[in-house]
Order: sequence, then C-alpha cells, then structure tokens
Amino acid sequence: MMYTVRMDIRWIAGFFDGEGCVYILPRYKKGKWNRAPQLMVAISQKRDGVLRDIQELYGGTVQKSNHCSSLRIAAAKAATFLRSIRPYTRVKSDAIDLGLEFYDWRGTERRPVARGCHGGRPYSDEDERIAQEFHDRLSRLNAPWRW
Repeated sequence: MMYTVRMDIRWIAGFFDGEGCVYILPRYKKGKWNRAPQLMVAISQKRDGVLRDIQELYGGTVQKSNHCSSLRIAAAKAATFLRSIRPYTRVKSDAIDLGLEFYDWRGTERRPVARGCHGGRPYSDEDERIAQEFHDRLSRLNAPWRW
C-alpha cells in the first residue's frame, strides 16, 4: 500500500528520530574498499509506503528484506535531507550535526570526492585518521545503550 499523504517536514523529522540512523560508510568500488568514505542515512520500517514517499522527496534507494524495508540516502542527498529535518529533531540531533560536520569536512577542497576520480587524490594517513574518528564518534552516538 502506497501512502499518498502530503508529508510535513516536522513529521518526517520525528519519524527519522524514531526509525532513522546517520552513519559513515566506506565506499566499495571494483572489489576493493575505497579510502573515501561517504555520509549515509538509513530509515527502516516494516512497510515501505512511507519510505517511498520520503524517497520521492529526497531520493535514495528503498531495499526490502524478509522482515523490513530500508530507505538509504547517500552523500549530497543525505546532507540535504539532514539539513532539512535538523531544526525539528530531538533524539538524533547530535548524530545529524556530526554527520553534517563530516560531510562538510570531506567536501573541502583539499579532500578527494573519491580516490582517483575527477582528479581527486587518495586520502592521506591524517585524512584517514580523521575520517575514522568521525566514524567512531558517530558509532558511539548510534549505540543502542545510549538511549
């Protein structure tokens, strides 16, 4: 069943607070882990109607498994989504802020978009250390025992 309601951004923010997650994912490309990680957003739900409505607004991919559906939004689209819901979130605001901080850090001119793509250079050891720190801090914020 597809929901066709007009979605209010405040409702989407509350839905994300309850069902969503912000994380940093290393990019997998050509059989190897790429050293340029990216910002990711995931929202899971048993039924996919609401997820597809959010997908229409922000993009991303809806994936289905046996018991659950998940909307995944990556990189610039994830940052756009997070910036739009941030003023209305309560529970995940720290994770959103950290994810956006990572996205902005990664987007500075001295960072590659992806290793070897568009003239980008590989991450330095220092870049990798900083990216890993972002990843670890976000993982701690997402830990279930934190709530």
